[in-house]
Amino acid sequence: MTMTSAQPPDGSATREPHTSIPEAVVAATLEAWHNSGQQHMLPILGGSMWPLLRDGDRVRVVHGDRRPVPGDIVVFRSEERLVAHRVLRCLASPAGPTLLTQGDNTRGPDDQPVNQEDVLGRVTEAVTTRGSMALDGPLSRAIGRGIVATSRLALRLGCPGGTRGFRQARALLLRAARRLLVWRGKRG
Repeated sequence: MTMTSAQPPDGSATREPHTSIPEAVVAATLEAWHNSGQQHMLPILGGSMWPLLRDGDRVRVVHGDRRPVPGDIVVFRSEERLVAHRVLRCLASPAGPTLLTQGDNTRGPDDQPVNQEDVLGRVTEAVTTRGSMALDGPLSRAIGRGIVATSRLALRLGCPGGTRGFRQARALLLRAARRLLVWRGKRG
């Protein structure tokens, strides 16, 4: 099973997932994962979470341990693919709880809120070429809350993606956060 996200930062096309598994089988598998309370490793394809999560990284997804909160990275089903994006806000709707999500490298929030039932789990760890990053500890949660705060500020200022300088500063902070989290992972 592959996980895809939006275009990489250089604008090149993302790889398309190759599946020949019938939709009913995929749906049943995802439902079983969601209800299992277990965890699975999935690959990242694309650049919507760059630079924190990069094309080729693998992420550990924990299913059903708790409800996502703003700052968490969640994996959810969107059309025929799995997407990993950050939770900006938890919303109440007549259809049930929904999440406003956004990729760290996208210009604004996702077009549609995500139904809580479409969330497969939270990303708790990323394995990179340089080591692993814990994404559920106090430091990573603080980084996630900071990213959410900058996204909300950009929305309030009427500039969902922020200015070019704003996006460059956020990317610089995310690259530094990635290095710090990998370094902490190597130290144990």
